[in-house]
Amino acid sequence: DRAMKLRQLEVFRAVVETGTTKGAAHQLGISQPAVSTLIQHTEDQLGIELFQRLKGRLIPTEEALSLYAESSSIFLLFGSLQRKVEDLRQGRFGSLRIAATPSLGNSVLPQAIHSFVAKRPGIRVSVDIRERETIFHHVSRSVAELGVVLEFREHPNLTGIPIHRGQFVCAIR
Repeated sequence: DRAMKLRQLEVFRAVVETGTTKGAAHQLGISQPAVSTLIQHTEDQLGIELFQRLKGRLIPTEEALSLYAESSSIFLLFGSLQRKVEDLRQGRFGSLRIAATPSLGNSVLPQAIHSFVAKRPGIRVSVDIRERETIFHHVSRSVAELGVVLEFREHPNLTGIPIHRGQFVCAIR
């Protein structure tokens, strides 16, 4: 069977992020030999070299970097599932995932969220600050329910709804 399991993917991602099996082991709370064994098993199972070994470091191959990038949305969704379980455990009944550009996510969005949550105290709101194209990707793949951007152009899977019109002001000396 050449399909990766979630644990293999988790260990693989930790090795990419830390650059060493020791760093990945520390991040995941498992032994370094367990990480090494699982990475070797994953490479054998997939028939792909994921890392080049160089002076105690593991350098991701192009294939590994491609796999890492594609796996990001899986882990965002998995994190969302874990938050949902915690919400249910804590008696919170709902969540809203918002992806926003830095300019909006750090300016007008916090006050809007505060007002929204004040009327709906059982809802958890999370904000992910991203660049515009990533926001569109997240909303189209249901990683986020709502995307907030300054400008919306045609997108095949999304509909843009203006929520505010305003003016830019330039203050000069």
